[in-house]
Amino acid sequence: MTKIQLNDAALEATQGGSELSAIWNDEKIFFRTSGRVIPEKRGEIFVAPLLSIAMYRGCDIQMPDDLPLSATFAENLSAVQDIMHRWNPALTHIKVHAKIQETKAHVQGALCNYSGGIDGSHSLNKYMDEISDILVINCFDDWKNQDHWPKTIAQKQKVADHFGKNLITVETNIRDVTHDAGVSWHLAHGAVITSFGTLFGHDMNIISSGYSYGHLEPDGSHSLMDPLWSTNRTEVIHSGAEVSRTEKTEAIASNPYLLNALQVCWKSSSHNCGACPKCVRTGIALYLLGMESPALPYDYAKIGLKILKPVEHAALVLLEDIVDLARRVGNSEVEKILLKYRKRYLVRHAFDEFIKAILPNWLGRKLRARQNWMKTDEKINYTPPNRFL
Repeated sequence: MTKIQLNDAALEATQGGSELSAIWNDEKIFFRTSGRVIPEKRGEIFVAPLLSIAMYRGCDIQMPDDLPLSATFAENLSAVQDIMHRWNPALTHIKVHAKIQETKAHVQGALCNYSGGIDGSHSLNKYMDEISDILVINCFDDWKNQDHWPKTIAQKQKVADHFGKNLITVETNIRDVTHDAGVSWHLAHGAVITSFGTLFGHDMNIISSGYSYGHLEPDGSHSLMDPLWSTNRTEVIHSGAEVSRTEKTEAIASNPYLLNALQVCWKSSSHNCGACPKCVRTGIALYLLGMESPALPYDYAKIGLKILKPVEHAALVLLEDIVDLARRVGNSEVEKILLKYRKRYLVRHAFDEFIKAILPNWLGRKLRARQNWMKTDEKINYTPPNRFL
């Protein structure tokens, strides 16, 4: 198959910042940055997210000489592909052809991706002394609606100013590129946020864990894979896997400013709805801890917990974490409700697996397709469908 080949790489000054871009498949991939640091014209920020597309298509990546890679980064690509292929055999090993040249840019201190959520807030609190720059990117929650982006920047600027940090903002279309190529953002997102440390040349790039060591799941950002995106200049740190989500929430609650600046909503990057699963998970954890955040309008008596009924394993893990917290603080009411949701999910899941196991293979595949398990138009994720159906 034809290689993924980038052309016409450019690093240009913009009003208040810089834009690094390249052309692939007649489409411009861009990263527009603002802040005190100027990005270096390098290839890691392109290779990292395009790797999953290339592995899915089974084609090599050809980089122009003016988008070089660090030797450390290039050498680790083999191990990165080993992990991704083991998670999903449909992702095949490919080669990346690029000039090797070490990073020249250097920014003393650490870069921390921060959206105001539990994971990023925990990392900011944990590495407060080391962090010099806070990074905000426009391709996560509410990524298709950019109306909230100016307000998001203003909110994060207040946080940066309060803690004496510099704010770096990035606008990019890389999520559109991966989406249009049929690759799940769950698979590609970690590669994007880990590459920004290389782009700016920080000593460390702190990536917040989504799962604890007790519940590691295949994911684009993973304790196995994140450090492999390091370069000669930048060490990538996978932060926070030593604690659970509710333990992170409790740690954040000790910092009133971070607690009041929480932004966890799926529906918006600038305010919390108080009713979506992420808002309710965070709200009930604060409720159990006897705390509240003015930024999160969750009312247990009105909203309840029904939105937390798990429909997949990842949601079950998060629910069980809240059950542990409810037990620890002695709230039997919340514990009982969530254990009922847990039992129903496990029974339903066991029944579904039993039915699929006794059906003929062709009928099992048809049933799976009819159920549309992934509920997305993206074709490739970090785990494959059950190959025994």
